[in-house]
Amino acid sequence: MDHDVVHAQAPSAQHHARLLDAVLAQTGQLIFALDPQGQVLLFNAACERLTGHFAEALIGQAPDPVLMASEEARHLRKALQSASTPGSSATIRCQWRIRAGPNRTLQLSASPVIDDHGQLLCHLLAAPPPPRPDPRVIDAEQKTGDRSTDLEQLLKALPGLVAHISPDFEILFANHAYRDWFGLDPEAQRGKHLKDVIGRQAFRTLKGQFRQALAGHHARFLGKVPYARGGPRFIHGNYIPSHDPAGEINGFYILAVDLSREQSLESELDRTSRRAGAIIKTAIDGIITIDETGTVHSFNPAAERLFGYQAAEVIGHNLNMLMPKPERDKHDQYIDNYLRTGKARIIGIGREVTGRHRDGKPIDLLLSVAEFDESGRRMFVGITHDLTQRNRIRNEARKYLDQLAQLNRVDALGEMTANLAHEIRQPLLAIQASAYAMRQQNGTADLQTPIEDNLDRIERQSKRVNDILNQITSFLRNEDDPPDEDLNIDSLVCEVLRLLDHDARLSNIRVETDMPNKPCHIKSHSVQIQQVLFNLVSNAMDAMDHTPGPHEIRIVARHDKPKNQCWVDIIDTGPGIAEKDMEKLFTPFFTTKTRGMGQGLAISRSIIRRHGGTLEVSNHPQGGECFRLTLPLTGEKHEPV
Repeated sequence: MDHDVVHAQAPSAQHHARLLDAVLAQTGQLIFALDPQGQVLLFNAACERLTGHFAEALIGQAPDPVLMASEEARHLRKALQSASTPGSSATIRCQWRIRAGPNRTLQLSASPVIDDHGQLLCHLLAAPPPPRPDPRVIDAEQKTGDRSTDLEQLLKALPGLVAHISPDFEILFANHAYRDWFGLDPEAQRGKHLKDVIGRQAFRTLKGQFRQALAGHHARFLGKVPYARGGPRFIHGNYIPSHDPAGEINGFYILAVDLSREQSLESELDRTSRRAGAIIKTAIDGIITIDETGTVHSFNPAAERLFGYQAAEVIGHNLNMLMPKPERDKHDQYIDNYLRTGKARIIGIGREVTGRHRDGKPIDLLLSVAEFDESGRRMFVGITHDLTQRNRIRNEARKYLDQLAQLNRVDALGEMTANLAHEIRQPLLAIQASAYAMRQQNGTADLQTPIEDNLDRIERQSKRVNDILNQITSFLRNEDDPPDEDLNIDSLVCEVLRLLDHDARLSNIRVETDMPNKPCHIKSHSVQIQQVLFNLVSNAMDAMDHTPGPHEIRIVARHDKPKNQCWVDIIDTGPGIAEKDMEKLFTPFFTTKTRGMGQGLAISRSIIRRHGGTLEVSNHPQGGECFRLTLPLTGEKHEPV
């Protein structure tokens, strides 16, 4: 019987490929292969499950940067060069990037695949399957991955420069500061050489710090870096080694802060401090600083010359050592009162004070004080100007002026003789007129003016002569006291008009007064102000001697509240004053009268000025002269003009 003969066919290449794919898919081993150019040829299912990357996306591509960092890929290719001959092999530690979790470090066994001609076809890399992690570990790794993501976002947002650099100076990570500093997209810098990003000069400047970090040391840099983009920056940089999970150095971190603005401000502050120090050191005035306890903190060279102490002898001691008694004992109390109440007695106000030299002699000083804050502590600076020489010269000048004034008084004796004749002439004429009136009335039955009135007038005029002589005597003896009588200007005007009443009636002159409702009180010598008013009214009468009527004199007084003074106008209806005579009217010995001596107005202005007032003249718009005198009201301090 014939038996069928079955001939077994040899497996085809396609069959072997399918069988290999099935084996690779089922095995738990991590198996992948790289061609001689370093591109992925094989990436099995176990590799896909571990990394989350698909073989289709990797085959035909280099493993970096998707599966591993470029630095890791270079390290892998270098290690494979030692396993490229038949029978050779290599064990390589390599860190893979995991899509949904932290990177994993694997130990790969590498062996070459050689064809019949001895040519390298590929490298086959395998690793045992990693142990299935405990669910708690998976959860922890997931949380760690989340935290890593958060940390990466934080690092990206930091204003300082943050980067992770490989041992070959390849940029593994760059934060957003690369955009601010260099105008570069940080994501696009990954894989680039650091030198290409920061420039050759900057790389050369920082190369020492980079090398220290790769050697495992924390390096620092503080200074200016000439970056190729964005210009030089003054930075504070930290360069810290980075390690893989096995503890081996796999690069370094860059953490750099731009201090250019702060350094510029510090430089400006330093220049300002040096300038201020030079000014203080060369100042001609003493400059002293103290704290709120009165302790001296600085004492410049001018202060050393002024007080006779070296700075080291004063700094750390209380300022009162530079003061005489009793100010020395009160100084701390002054500071305490100011700190407690905020009420300044000298701060911000220049004031003359007395200091104490080392030898005990007093020093006249002009002191100004200012307050400032120093690190939250209240400080005070005092500037002291030596017034000793100035005061000595001023006192000598005052003495010489007093002597000169006395000589001038003696020299003026001749002039005063003429003045005396002028001043006494007025009351003597009044006495003469009263006596003549009495003689005319003697023996008449119908007396127009009682004899008692004439006698009273004679008595008042005689008293005025005596007062004038007393004031002239005081003038020659340098006893001219300040005005001290509180007088009403209305009363003074009325008194003068009583004295001149007879002359006014004889000359047919109408006198009108316009006084304020509220009295004008002034501090004055009553006789002197009466004499001025007497001269002005008499001059007004004389001015109308040869003019057609009507003859009138108006006396108007008013308050000037804004200036705290009162003014009195004496207005006549005479011919007025020629423009050419206006400026010379108050000059001694100048007169427009045929019988005058030219002393009355000069003396009157001198008296008014000694009372702190003014005496001026103008032509009235309606005709005649207008003399205006002004005097300060009672209570106002005034200096003679």
